[in-house]
Amino acid sequence: MTSTTQRKRLIYTLAVWCAVLAAGIGYGLFCVKTGLGIPCVLHEVTGLDCPGCGISRAILALARLDFAAAFGYNAIWPLILGYLLWVAAAGSRAYVKRGEFGYLPGKTWMHAVLLTVVVAYGILRNFL
Repeated sequence: MTSTTQRKRLIYTLAVWCAVLAAGIGYGLFCVKTGLGIPCVLHEVTGLDCPGCGISRAILALARLDFAAAFGYNAIWPLILGYLLWVAAAGSRAYVKRGEFGYLPGKTWMHAVLLTVVVAYGILRNFL
């Protein structure tokens, strides 16, 4: 593998990260200007909150440095956001270094524990 190939993959990866960041900022600005956001299908159909309900509002509260409101909207946003960033960063690294797609870091039990915690939170938040 040549360093030129890795350099091309790095540039591509950085471009994708910038596009995702720009899309996120654009979505945030859209939400702030219009008061609209992507509705949760589970909430719309059942009236129950899913584990991710409130994450968009939590991130917008973080942009205002309002940590209390962020945790009020969704208490496990740091866990979900940290996990997604970890997986995306590890996958990006594997792609740049080895050209591998679909790389999932860590052990299977780690992902299972996180999934269990997120699902349990999603259930408990509707009954507490």
